[in-house]
Amino acid sequence: MRDLTPPLISRWPLLAYVLLLVYGTWFPLNAWDWPRGGLEPFLAMDWPTRMSRPDTILNLLVYVPFGLLVMLHLRYRTWLRLLLAILAGASLSTVLEFGQTYLPGRVTSLADILLNTCGSLVGALIAGAATRLSLVQKLYKNSVRALRDPGKGRLALLALSLWALSQWLPLVPSLDMDNLRAGLAPLKAHLLDHAPFNHNGFIRYFLMLFGVATVALAALQPTSRHARLIVIAIMLVLAGKLIIVSRVLAPETLIAGICIVPPLLLLRHLPAPMLRLLAFCALFAFHVHESLLPGTADDALRPINWIPFRGHMGSINGILHLLELVWLFVALAYVTSPEYPLRWRGKMIRGGLLMLPVIALEWYQQFVPGRYPDVTDIIVAATTWWLASGWPGGSREPGSGLAL
Repeated sequence: MRDLTPPLISRWPLLAYVLLLVYGTWFPLNAWDWPRGGLEPFLAMDWPTRMSRPDTILNLLVYVPFGLLVMLHLRYRTWLRLLLAILAGASLSTVLEFGQTYLPGRVTSLADILLNTCGSLVGALIAGAATRLSLVQKLYKNSVRALRDPGKGRLALLALSLWALSQWLPLVPSLDMDNLRAGLAPLKAHLLDHAPFNHNGFIRYFLMLFGVATVALAALQPTSRHARLIVIAIMLVLAGKLIIVSRVLAPETLIAGICIVPPLLLLRHLPAPMLRLLAFCALFAFHVHESLLPGTADDALRPINWIPFRGHMGSINGILHLLELVWLFVALAYVTSPEYPLRWRGKMIRGGLLMLPVIALEWYQQFVPGRYPDVTDIIVAATTWWLASGWPGGSREPGSGLAL
């Protein structure tokens, strides 16, 4: 039976993500070898003899947002939406794997289809839990009540959630002692082996964490309890990196987290516009510092890459970089959002003023050793800011459902 209430999201984010999956799976789009592919090689595919951990994680993760978006868009009963999300993920993966038979150098695999389908299932379960579990709904309602502006404040909550997600990617927890030792290795090296302190790493994390904290302060009601909760939440996110495969807790990160506590407690009584200005300065300074920092792998100078997503969709690091851009520009959309709705022309002017230095920074990376300037960063930053800046403001009753 179909529910006549409006969907939690429109079709456009889902369509955009489907196009992104098609682009990433079939890239490059001009290397088709028509005699090579077809039904026969597709049916001849088998289970791979060996799969690397990064490939396994990547094939699972890239379909999690797809399952989540399908689940949030459909308005049927929960079990039917879950089934449709799984079938949609399996069908899309099968079609894309079939298309890969025409691409030289690409290998079709049953394991890819299974992992993509499981990723769709995980995303659908997350969406179902977020919209159905009473504990999640109670937590969401309490969070909305704590906001200064329930309309724009939800945009801040989205930015903060995406930031936490970026710190925990690839979202694979492990309590294995070797993984915990690897996560603590930088701290041990600094304390026992007197490893040098990375000042650039400290500045990077201080600007990031200060920006995140001031976004939270600007969004929440100005109480000492909320300030303490922000500190605890940030520390839990940083500590959570210890149980995530391939993530570490560096001494620069820990010290930066401690250093933001005093200013955070002092600034909690500032008015929201001032906090948003401080957040904008910290976040944009973080982006500038991140863009101009020389690479560590080599000292090569590289021209700007003009092919969108060329180096992003095939690795976990590429997805992590995209997620970092998304949370940053969602946060910037929140702190630059006016108290009144902007007309189309005003939005274009405001967005242009923000994107000009972003474009200049990306262009200048051609002259910074070890950097990979990429037009993808500009596209993702501009698209994210434009979509997030259209977030509806105004109050809304906390009990009216999840507005994701």
